[in-house]
Amino acid sequence: MKEEFEEYLARVYQASKVDSPFSLGGDIHIRFELGGELTNATKERVEQAVGRAEKIFHSTFPESDKQVYLIVYDYDGNSPFTKDKGYIYTLIEKEQFQGFYNEAAQINVGDLTDEDWVAGRIIVGRVKLADIGIKDILEGIANLEMGFEPAIPQQVYFFDVHSSKGFYMYDDRGCFVFSATSKEIKSVYDELNEWIVDYHRPEIDAFFK
Repeated sequence: MKEEFEEYLARVYQASKVDSPFSLGGDIHIRFELGGELTNATKERVEQAVGRAEKIFHSTFPESDKQVYLIVYDYDGNSPFTKDKGYIYTLIEKEQFQGFYNEAAQINVGDLTDEDWVAGRIIVGRVKLADIGIKDILEGIANLEMGFEPAIPQQVYFFDVHSSKGFYMYDDRGCFVFSATSKEIKSVYDELNEWIVDYHRPEIDAFFK
């Protein structure tokens, strides 16, 4: 499965490497604000972040019968934010998870020009959207630094098997939608334009003009 995803990257994102999470995706992206100005460590902030992220996700991947690559980066050691690092794995069917690539690896947490390698696991699988708990994953990510459980400390990426569209939520603050062409995510840009991070709006707007 790792080889299959590497072939996918070579086809649509030539500069991306599976062992370098921050290299995934391309120049064309939309960065969305999730938590906004709501107070940190409040349920209200988490609920807004999850609600927005879920809408963005389903706008990016509107067909639940489609397959996506699910990529998880799980770093060695304890998380300072949660005692249970295993929650995300309960959200993937056991039989399905057994078919995933799941190996110890050195992971570059820098970028391709300034490398910083740490120990962890790279997990890659292909799943139907309807078969995974998207909202639970997004909520786990939003919960992490807000002090709520269950939480997901892993980095989690999604890429459409049949297009270059990708999604990554980094925490309660925001998420990215990627594509190799602006046409593929123009509808997401148009539909949810009000949530785009204003600081990055000029460069994002330029992709779609």
